[in-house]
Amino acid sequence: MPINLKKRIIRQVSNYTLLFPISLSAIITLIVLAIIINEASLSRSVLGSVELEIIDKNQSINSQTQEVIENYRRDIRFLHATPPIKGLARASNNKGVDPLENTTYAQWKTRLEIIFAAFLKNNPDYEQLRIISTNKKGQELVRVDRVQGAVEVIDLNRLQNKGAQEYFTASSNLSDGEMYLSEISLNREYGKIEFPYRPMLRLSMPIFDENQNRFGFIIINVNANNLLTLLKNSINTPFQLALTDSNGYFLSHPNKDFTFGKDLGSDISINNNYTFNPVANSSLSLIKPKNNAQTSYYTASKKITLALGEKQNFLSSHVLAPVEHIKNIEMERRTKLYAFLLILVIVLTIILAFFNRSLRKSQELANARAQSEAIITGSSDAVIGITNNGIVSSWNNAATLMFKLGELEAIGKPINDLKIIDQLNFNEIIEKFTDGTRQFKQDASISNSSTKRYFSLSLSAIIDQFGMFIGIAIIARDVTKERTIENEIIKVNHELENKVAIRTKELKQASEVKSAFISNISHEMRTPLNGIVGTLNLIKKEPLSETQKNYLEMTEVSVSALSVLINDILDLSKIEAGKLELNFKEFNLIKLIESVCGSMAVKAQEKGLEFVLDVVNLKCKTIKTDPHRFSQILTNLVNNAIKFTETGFIKVTAYCEQTSSDNVTVHVKVTDSGVGIAQENQSKLFTAFSQEDKSVASKFGGTGLGLSICRQLCSLLGGEISFESEKSLGSSFHIKLTLSNADTTHYSFAPRLKNKSFAIVSKNNELANSINNLIAAFSGNRFSAEQLQQSLVSDDIKNVPLPDFILIEQDDTLLKRLDEMWPTIANHHVIKVILLANRGYPQIRTRHVQASLLSKPILISEFLKTVADERSLEDKISAGSSNVNINKRRESDSVKTDNSDFKGAHVLIVDDNDINIEVAAGILSCLSLEIDTASNGQQAVEKLVNSVANNHQYHCVFMDCQMPILNGYDAAKQIRAGEAAPQNIDIPIVAMTANAMMGERQKCLDAGMSDYITKPISAEVLVATATKWLSSTFIKEALLENNQLKKINKPIPDTLDSQSLPDWDKDNALSRLLNNEELLIKVCELYLQSTPKKLEELEDAINNNNLSQISKLSHGLKGSSGDVGAANLHKLFDELEVMASENAMGSMKNKLELIQTSYKKLESTINSYLEIQPSS
Repeated sequence: MPINLKKRIIRQVSNYTLLFPISLSAIITLIVLAIIINEASLSRSVLGSVELEIIDKNQSINSQTQEVIENYRRDIRFLHATPPIKGLARASNNKGVDPLENTTYAQWKTRLEIIFAAFLKNNPDYEQLRIISTNKKGQELVRVDRVQGAVEVIDLNRLQNKGAQEYFTASSNLSDGEMYLSEISLNREYGKIEFPYRPMLRLSMPIFDENQNRFGFIIINVNANNLLTLLKNSINTPFQLALTDSNGYFLSHPNKDFTFGKDLGSDISINNNYTFNPVANSSLSLIKPKNNAQTSYYTASKKITLALGEKQNFLSSHVLAPVEHIKNIEMERRTKLYAFLLILVIVLTIILAFFNRSLRKSQELANARAQSEAIITGSSDAVIGITNNGIVSSWNNAATLMFKLGELEAIGKPINDLKIIDQLNFNEIIEKFTDGTRQFKQDASISNSSTKRYFSLSLSAIIDQFGMFIGIAIIARDVTKERTIENEIIKVNHELENKVAIRTKELKQASEVKSAFISNISHEMRTPLNGIVGTLNLIKKEPLSETQKNYLEMTEVSVSALSVLINDILDLSKIEAGKLELNFKEFNLIKLIESVCGSMAVKAQEKGLEFVLDVVNLKCKTIKTDPHRFSQILTNLVNNAIKFTETGFIKVTAYCEQTSSDNVTVHVKVTDSGVGIAQENQSKLFTAFSQEDKSVASKFGGTGLGLSICRQLCSLLGGEISFESEKSLGSSFHIKLTLSNADTTHYSFAPRLKNKSFAIVSKNNELANSINNLIAAFSGNRFSAEQLQQSLVSDDIKNVPLPDFILIEQDDTLLKRLDEMWPTIANHHVIKVILLANRGYPQIRTRHVQASLLSKPILISEFLKTVADERSLEDKISAGSSNVNINKRRESDSVKTDNSDFKGAHVLIVDDNDINIEVAAGILSCLSLEIDTASNGQQAVEKLVNSVANNHQYHCVFMDCQMPILNGYDAAKQIRAGEAAPQNIDIPIVAMTANAMMGERQKCLDAGMSDYITKPISAEVLVATATKWLSSTFIKEALLENNQLKKINKPIPDTLDSQSLPDWDKDNALSRLLNNEELLIKVCELYLQSTPKKLEELEDAINNNNLSQISKLSHGLKGSSGDVGAANLHKLFDELEVMASENAMGSMKNKLELIQTSYKKLESTINSYLEIQPSS
């Protein structure tokens, strides 16, 4: 560094030593000025912001009030426009009969009372609806009140005369179409204010007859509490609201004692109790209480006009800001400012201190630079310094040796003139550093006639202590030897890369060939397999000897094993080739697990195994992953558990846990009590084509592919699979799937079974524990089986504790004891008995117990339907959205029904393989269908067009996908586009494909197809699918009619007249009892024995106004009446139960008389029937 530059730096350092105290003094001065200015304007600023907020709140209150009042006006106009209003006037002027409608005055009055009552039920803001006569000087003609939450029609004796009221005078002078709106005041009855107080707002409209003669007016009383509460709640603390009427009396005030002074004879008003002091240059006023004992406020008022006319009706809104609140805001702002200034002073002081320290160290830096120059001079790398003008400022010894140019020859000259490295344009380099670049590296070379030398250059900006760019430091290193070696390495790498590229291309081609082979072999293997399966199903329908049947069964087993083997090999091949596609989407995890377990449980139960399902702790209702692959994993694990378990149980447990704030882990465990796996063989369990040992393969069969596929599928889904096993004791396989919170939907169980007790009678502890967990999840209580047995042997059955529900396996010996004691138990306890049975098993008959059947494994949805009589959420949603319009049929559109006679239904089978057509047609022949065929998509479209022209339309199409001329996908798209006639746009199209590749199902649905089945086709699947879709197109009306006839258990609609219902519908009762007339006789005898006593208890309950007992008895009698087919009594008891729930005591005695009359008729009819029956 030059000597003069060092002297300049030292001089600058000494000049800046006084900067710190001067700067600190200036900062303190500015802060003091800021504090003075802030204190001068703080109060005005705070009041300004509070003023804006109060004005905004007043405007909001005005808008809300006008909106509510306008709703009231619309409602009274609606009621005024109802026919009974004019009808009353016409009937009154024509001797009590309306000549226009031939309706009496009493009929019009009754209809109007019904309208008023319904209106009050649906509009809780309204307290009273009345028609007041002006001809009878204020006499009420019609009046409906809300009394203690119930709607009551006031009878003639309690109607009042309101001629002395202010609103009568005002309403009597209204012109046609005009409306009167009263001030808000406390309600009066018989001239006295009601207590508790009810502020009322009254609206009225005049009623004129057909000759425009005044008849009276309609008036509604609105409970103003709702409006006042709405306005009060719109003001957030610490602001408060005061509302005054046009005379200044308070309607709402922070102190409730101040309200409604006008009605209560008090002189408390805003003018009498407060003094107003306007704030200068502001719309605010400071109001102070005259007694100085209350809070002072800043406020601004807003006049809210309710009605215009001779007497203007308005409210005044006063939003109050307590003075203490204003002071708090001032203090808060002052505190924030002072804290900010304090922090600013601290920060600036620290900055100045660091800056001062930096200046002091600049002197030390100058000395250090001198030392660094000595180091650079002795460096083996060439070090060259140039100024920001391109002039060489330093040149070390290494540079002299490297470039053959002495220091004196180089220093002070432009770097470009030296031409040491021709590739570098130093003007561009200097410009780059000037723009902000601080360092970069570059390679360069120098060539002469014989050799070429390579250099590695490092260029760095030279920055002074003030951050200014003053030059460039160039470090040059001779890297000729290193570059020569590097070039050799690059040459070798290039040759290797060429070889890798050629090999990669070959492997890619091989992979594509393998993928094509997998796709083709999938279709080609499944197509003949479909023909074999279908042919076997058709042969089974022919007369066969026992030997032939055995041969067929053996063939079916082999075909099924071959189909599973093909699926496993194809899946494994797709995974290894990286061609397995995953379809991630949201689905209901509980439903999927229940569906898989429900279908596979039958196989386990056929082996005599107990199948237990416990998903009560699975709080993730929906997850986002591949449902097909998840189901495949679970199916494989359950199938293995069934295969390797001879006695005991299979248990599937699912739960989830929050592993972090962002992730949820879903756990599924499949546990069995089977043969287990020896410790030494567990390591090879997940290897493809590997089993525990040869004995396992010979005894249980299998390929050893299932678990290998499961592990790889788990890995693809982002999860893992593990297991624990002990030889001869069983195994437990554990799936863990980690998902993000965004891909899951959580939920919790509602306490649907709260205060209900359950006794579980089962010899299997796993099953009992699972059911107890389910009951506890819905807040039910456990009633031990031991306690139940003790209660059943008690002599005092009336007083012993018994549960609300008994869940008992139907082969348990305790059921017989329960059935024998049931007549005694039923007289004193209300208990629901639920029989547990394997899926598909019929319910056993009991002599006395009327039980429900619950199939095992127990599913949550079936449990709720059976125990709590509730549908699942999905059922309710689908029921509520059944009218949604869609263009394409999907699986959710169809109605599942039993296989019915579809004789006359017209279906089209489209396939280019004659064997497949014959198989499908043969399987569907059991449904008595009219079957037509086509060999390609074009023929199918033509046949659909012709079917419309011939008025013989198809009801369903079964379509193969891979066909010549026109494939199934394009044919489906043409049908959905209307090219096969508009009438066929919505026809169900079921894809029948042998393609097993992932994504095929979605491809079919995207093409417009309705459903998807794979080949080889299962006869059960094809018949079930055909039944499902034909039920939605061919016999929808017939099914609907049948379903309506079968709804015996459901309450009869209220729209039916009970007199039109039969007292005893014997045919329906027999139908419910499977036409078992002997059982019907027993049910009728029991009904006649028990009902009279319960009717007496019901009469006592009505006389004692015991609503809970009325509800309980009427509910029980409704059910027993429905069981014997007493349709009329069923409806009457249902209506009585509703009355009890609505506290409608007034009409119950009339309803009881109808019940007693109907029961006497029923009793006589049943006795006549029993007398002609042969004695048993």
